[in-house]
Amino acid sequence: MIVDFRKAVIWSYRLSRTASSRLLTVITICFLFESLIPAASTATIGILISKLKDASDQNPVGYELVAILLGLAIGLMAVGFLLKEARSFSRQRLIDETGVNLQKRLYQHTARMDLAFFEDSENLNQLSRATSGGGSGAYGPLQSAMSGASGTLKAITLFGLMVYLQPLLAILLLAAGIPLVIVRSLSSIEKYKLAVKTTQRRRLSGYYTSHLAGAGNVPSTKLLNLAGEMIGRFETTARSIIEEKRKILEKITFRLGFAVILFMGVMVTVVGWLIYRFSLGMIEAGAMVAFILAAFRSLGSITQISDSVASGAESALAVIPVFDFLCEEPVISDEGGLIPEALHGGLSLEGVQFTYPKGNSPVIKDLSFTIPPGQKVAIVGRNGAGKSTLIKLISRLYETDVGVIRLDDHDIRELSLRWLHDHIALVFQRPIQFEATAHDNLAFGDWQRLKDNPDEVRTLAEQTGLVDFIKDLPSGFDTHLGRRFGEVTLSGGQWQSLAVARALVRKDSILVLDEPTSNLDVEAEASMFRAIRQFAGHRTVLFVSHKVSTVQEADRILVLDGGQLVEDGTHEELLSQGGYYASMNKRQQKESYLN
Repeated sequence: MIVDFRKAVIWSYRLSRTASSRLLTVITICFLFESLIPAASTATIGILISKLKDASDQNPVGYELVAILLGLAIGLMAVGFLLKEARSFSRQRLIDETGVNLQKRLYQHTARMDLAFFEDSENLNQLSRATSGGGSGAYGPLQSAMSGASGTLKAITLFGLMVYLQPLLAILLLAAGIPLVIVRSLSSIEKYKLAVKTTQRRRLSGYYTSHLAGAGNVPSTKLLNLAGEMIGRFETTARSIIEEKRKILEKITFRLGFAVILFMGVMVTVVGWLIYRFSLGMIEAGAMVAFILAAFRSLGSITQISDSVASGAESALAVIPVFDFLCEEPVISDEGGLIPEALHGGLSLEGVQFTYPKGNSPVIKDLSFTIPPGQKVAIVGRNGAGKSTLIKLISRLYETDVGVIRLDDHDIRELSLRWLHDHIALVFQRPIQFEATAHDNLAFGDWQRLKDNPDEVRTLAEQTGLVDFIKDLPSGFDTHLGRRFGEVTLSGGQWQSLAVARALVRKDSILVLDEPTSNLDVEAEASMFRAIRQFAGHRTVLFVSHKVSTVQEADRILVLDGGQLVEDGTHEELLSQGGYYASMNKRQQKESYLN
C-alpha cells in the first residue's frame, strides 16, 4: 500500500508539474504558510491573554502591547483566509489542466489498443475505472500528500506548543488521535474495493437505462413493451450495489464513531484537568487558554491528516487502474514496420485460421486464396460464415492464429500498421455516424488532404451522387449531422452512402465494402455501384455481401461457409456448377418473388 501510494504521488506530481508548474508552486507555498499560522496565532492569543493583566493595571505599555498582539492575531487569521482562497483557486485550475492532460494521454493510449481489447468485459471494466477519475483523480494523490504534509506540520507545531506548556497531556492527546487516522485509512480502502467489485454492475445498470433514454433503443423498447422490465432490471442491479454499500458504511460509521468518542473523551478529560489546575492557581490563564486552543486546533490537524491518509489511500488505489491501463500494450503494435513505396493491391491468404479471444472454435479455418491486383472480388455466404471476420483479418484489426496474409508479397505483420490502415478504405455494415458537418463527414476519409479543400469535397459529392441530397440540407455542406447534436438526422441509407463516399476519397488503397447496401433501395444501390466502378478504377475491391443480386458483376466470387472457401468463380460459372452458390441464388430469388 505504501509503495502504491508513493508511486501514485510521484506520478501525480509529474503529471501536475507538466500541466502547470506555476500553479503547483503557488499551491505548495500556500500549504506551507497555512501550516504555520495555527501555532503562531495560538501562541499569540495565549500571550495576549497573559498581557491583559498588565493592561488592567492601567499600564499604557500594556495596552499598546495588547493592541499589537490583537492586530497580529487578526492579521494571521486574514492571511490564513487569503492563502486558503488562493490555494483553492489554484487547485481547481490545476485540476482542470491536469484533467485535460490525463484524458488526452488515456485516449491516446486507447487509440493504440487493438480491437480484441475492447471485446473483453474485464478490459472494459478496467478502462471504465481508468477514465472515470478525470483531473481530480489525477491530482488526488499529490493533493492528499500535500494536505497530509500540511496537517502534519500543523500538528507538529501545535504539539510542540502543547509540549512546552503541558508535556504529559500533549502526549496523551497524540495517542488518542492515532486510532482515528488508522480507522479512516482502512475505511477508504474498503470503499475503493467496493467500487472495483461493482464496476461491471454499474456498467450493466447504464446499459439497462440506455434502452429507456437512448434514441436508437427507445423505439424497440416501446414496441416490445419492455420499459417495465428494463426499469426492474436497473433497480435490481442498482439496489444490489446500494445494499453492499450500506453494509460497508454501517461498519465504517461504527468504527469511526468509536474512534471519535475515544478522542473526544480524552479531550474533555484534558480540558477538565486544566480547568481544575487553573482553579487551584497552578497554571496561568494564558497558558491554559493557549493549550486548550492548541488542543482543539490539533483535532482539526488530526482530522486533516486522517482525511489525507484516507483520501490518499483512495486516490492511490484510484490511479492503480490508470497505471494498469497505461501499462497495457496492444497485441498488434502500431510502432515500426515496413513502408512500401507503392501499393499494387495483390492479396493472398495461406492456410489462415482464426478464433476469437475466449472463443471455443475457429471462425476461419485453413483459408487460402489469391487475388491479383485490380480484381473486383465479391465475398458471399450466409450470416456467420466468416465474411466480416475475414475483412478484419485482412485489415489487421485481429491477428491470425495460423497462416499468413500477404499484401503485394509482404506479410502484413511486417508492414507498418499505420501505412496498412492508410491504404485500406473500409466501410462496415453499420458505418460510423460522425456528429459533424456534411463536409467533414466526407473529408474524414482523407482528412489531412481534404480538411481545407472544400472544392474537392464538393466534386466528390457530385461524382458519388450525393450533391443534390447535401444541397437540400439546411446549411448545405456546413449542416451539422447527427442525432445527438446535429441539425439533421439522416436515414440509415444516407449514412451508408456517406460512408461509401468517404471511403472512395482514398485513391491509393484497397476498397473493402462490408454489406454497404443493406439499408439502400434498388435505385440507390445501383447508383452506389456505378460510383464504386467509376472510382475503383485499377484498385482491388473486396465486396462482402450475403445477397447474390448485388455481386453478379464482380470479376470473381468467393463463397464462404463455416469459415472455409467452398466455391470460387464468376457468377455464371458458379450457377452452372449447381452447388452452394446456385442454391443460394435460387432461394433468394424465391424469397424476392414471395415478397
